[in-house]
Amino acid sequence: MTALEQQGGTVTVKTNRGDTLHSRAVIGADGSASKVARYVGVRCAQVDLALEVEVPADERTAERWRGRILMDWVPLPGSFGWVFPKGDVITAGVVAARGNPVALRAYKEDFLKRHELLGPRPLHDTGHLTRCRHPDSPLARGRVLVAGDAAALVDHWSREGISYALRSGDLAGRAAIRLVTAADTTEETTAADHYGRQINHDLGGEMRASGSLSHLFARNPGLLHTALTRVPPMWRQLDSYIAGHTSVATIMTTPLARTAAAVGTRLPLPRNRRAGDPARQPEGAKGTAG
Repeated sequence: MTALEQQGGTVTVKTNRGDTLHSRAVIGADGSASKVARYVGVRCAQVDLALEVEVPADERTAERWRGRILMDWVPLPGSFGWVFPKGDVITAGVVAARGNPVALRAYKEDFLKRHELLGPRPLHDTGHLTRCRHPDSPLARGRVLVAGDAAALVDHWSREGISYALRSGDLAGRAAIRLVTAADTTEETTAADHYGRQINHDLGGEMRASGSLSHLFARNPGLLHTALTRVPPMWRQLDSYIAGHTSVATIMTTPLARTAAAVGTRLPLPRNRRAGDPARQPEGAKGTAG
């Protein structure tokens, strides 16, 4: 897409192949670097950098990772690494707040080396920004909607966006039907507003909860790690979340999570956890959940 404009009840999209397309509604689902998002005016509360590789796995490596995932946190505030096995391919990566790419690349290299994933020639080696929506960010402009990563609908803590994309895409499709059948600008505005209310109702609570968890994690990774690995109910909650049986919003309503959040917000940010000083880290804070 090279241009997007609206006139009356028609949206015109131009492409770099010279095509000119006309529609009565457009849904932007063009990823975190979305051009449609810029047109709509999407705003973000959090922007992170993720570095990810896909490496081939020999039989021994595939068997070692079969049925397991790994999450590793520290050394950067709010950062973590992951290993997700996919049979004869393994996906691994790291993510942290944007602004310190050199330190993040060093973390990635060390992380891959520690887990014996640095050697194979990667099938893919990519980097991308993950954007988390500001609560007041627009989701539509006239007959143009955004969904998924284009709308910055991403979990603040895990940076997971697939489930948000599926749910927002379904809602956006229904909103597009209302836009197509809108008789005037009043009905058009009503359809777009309804879409925004649905997103805030269905996904907003989850994003607010994940934002609270992300804040707690960035300030006190040791506290979160201890809760997850030493308190069985919290570990079971994480396991249920990874399996898709619960949400961060539900977890954050549990007494243990509320207590941890209350304690975490009262604790001062450790001096050796200052943003921009990732080389120093609190003793014993580093840990792995697998």
